[in-house]
Amino acid sequence: MLRTNSSSAPILTVALPPGRLLTIRRLRGPLADADLGPRRYLQHAILLAEAPSSAHAVDLAPHPLPEGRVAFLRPGQVQHFLGPEVDVTEIHFSAALLDRETADAFPRAPHVDPPAPARRRLAALVAQIAWEYDDGDPDWNMIRPLLAALLLALARLSRVHQRPPTPPRHDARVERLRALIASRCTIQASASDYARHLHLSSKRLNELTRAYVGKTVSQMARETVMIEARRALALSDERIKTISFRLGFEDASYFSRFFRREAGETPSAFRERMQASCEGRSYDISG
Repeated sequence: MLRTNSSSAPILTVALPPGRLLTIRRLRGPLADADLGPRRYLQHAILLAEAPSSAHAVDLAPHPLPEGRVAFLRPGQVQHFLGPEVDVTEIHFSAALLDRETADAFPRAPHVDPPAPARRRLAALVAQIAWEYDDGDPDWNMIRPLLAALLLALARLSRVHQRPPTPPRHDARVERLRALIASRCTIQASASDYARHLHLSSKRLNELTRAYVGKTVSQMARETVMIEARRALALSDERIKTISFRLGFEDASYFSRFFRREAGETPSAFRERMQASCEGRSYDISG
């Protein structure tokens, strides 16, 4: 069992600085450091575990971070570390650095465990990216192919570790819908709203999501709202009323009914259960 600090904290928004397409830094220290609290990434990120004691959770799902593991974070996901110490290298980057093929190759798995020879090659790529970035005036024309090489190598490792391999199912319209739902994250938006934005009929959009995701647009939207609600209830001290309004509910009682229907418990019961079961922020990450 590993622990984090017991008190809830605001969820920090992690965005790239103006004019920067990538940042790379070492996150190291005790979990109590404010900079290591719950973090919502606005762009893609990779975390490379530098020490065997690290662990983290992504959207409340805990994952061990043994030394050498590489974790993948997609825009909008909320990540927080599990203690007592953190030691990872974080690469946070804009999709503007990637061509479509490389962007599509970003692994959907939560992590990959490279074997030792691959770890050495990946470390060399990361060191070269860091050298270009730290040069004072980053040369994005140099960083772009280095980052692409790193991502494609990680994608290849991720495919190798899949058993059995599954063919990718991708449709640009569905990916745009995912991004749109995540950016709006409101119960108010309907399937027809999203369809109009994507210049499709509601029927056609639902046909696409059923084919590629196995869900309707409304199901995808509800799931996104529930993910955000769970994040806020478990990882922040926001009032339930504030959370409900932010997610587009007209009042807190409507939000409570929705949450109970989807999760089988009320928002307050969920928050209390998380606090009780994670007193001292303890998670079983043995899996």
